[in-house]
Amino acid sequence: MKNPPMPLPPGIHRPTLAIIDLDALAHNLRQIRKRLAAGTGVCAVVKADAYGHGAVPVSRELERLGVETFAVATVEEGVELRDAGVRLPILVLGIGESGAREALEKGLTPVVYSRACAGRIARAAGEAGRDVFVDIKLDTGMGRVGLLPDEWLPVAERLLEEPCVRLGGVLSHYSSAETDPEFTRLQTERFRQALDRGRRLDPRTGKRIHVANSAAVLGGQGIVGDTVRPGILLYGAYPARHLMDRIPLRPVMTLRTEVLQVKTLPPGSPVSYGQTFHTRRTSRIAVLPLGYADGYRRDLSNRGKVLIHGETAPVVGTVTMDLTMVDVTDLPDTREGDEVVLFGGAGDRVLRVDDLAETIGTISYELLCGVSRRVPRVVRGGAS
Repeated sequence: MKNPPMPLPPGIHRPTLAIIDLDALAHNLRQIRKRLAAGTGVCAVVKADAYGHGAVPVSRELERLGVETFAVATVEEGVELRDAGVRLPILVLGIGESGAREALEKGLTPVVYSRACAGRIARAAGEAGRDVFVDIKLDTGMGRVGLLPDEWLPVAERLLEEPCVRLGGVLSHYSSAETDPEFTRLQTERFRQALDRGRRLDPRTGKRIHVANSAAVLGGQGIVGDTVRPGILLYGAYPARHLMDRIPLRPVMTLRTEVLQVKTLPPGSPVSYGQTFHTRRTSRIAVLPLGYADGYRRDLSNRGKVLIHGETAPVVGTVTMDLTMVDVTDLPDTREGDEVVLFGGAGDRVLRVDDLAETIGTISYELLCGVSRRVPRVVRGGAS
């Protein structure tokens, strides 16, 4: 039976959409909270446009659902949320040579990760002439930005000499919580020891201590501090396949389109650029109006699969910029206009983005973040 066409948003004429399910977001947050001790705060990671889901609607809904803090990667991302009316603390994980003053003017919380960064924040705080909060980041083994455990305390003490600066929290980041429990324990111990050395800091400091990412939330090794920073779990995907049985999640994004054309080709017919696929039998080929310009990766050529009528159909031939072909020979009821799910939910069936990522040797984060801006986000559920 042919699925009824989905109503398109005003001004949108192509049926390729990313459906954002805020009820699934709420479900995932509840599942995360079930694993936390009472009183543990959630700092929701909404950088990279909430992993491609739309930072503004996702953050508004998470604020309504009671998360305590947000984390973004850039000042621009934080400003976008402030301008959209988000009131909760927003941590900015990376502030470069510029941006400190605007961050403080917008009431964002800079993350201090080096002596130079501390100097920029101190100067901006002096210019602001009002109390500002910062979090300080330690590098306990990630090898990216962050103060080493034996250098963070002098930097913190010097920064807190500024009359307007208050310490909102201290954080670090695990490098391998999903794969290396021994190294994760080592990072945890380094973090604990560094925190112990900082007990003499100004008693007016905040209490936000956070290191646990999504993998650590599922890892069962205990949570250091009073806050966790989940990212990928909120969006219904997993940091690693072996952790999938730890928590039941629902995909927040469904990437869907509709069949543009169906044609019947004789045996031996090539499909798409480079003739990487030839039909082995009389075949019905469905053409889909999306391609790598939409974020549907070229790596999925002859490897991906989609859902049509709740059944899988293989991607055949090379994924092109705007079009992708699938073989629907074994789905004889397929017609032009039928719904196609590239990943996400389709009725009772789910095509997990995790599985799609594994097929091409990448991670779900990359596929979700890679859904391009020309794919409209359609938000459903929640308070909307």
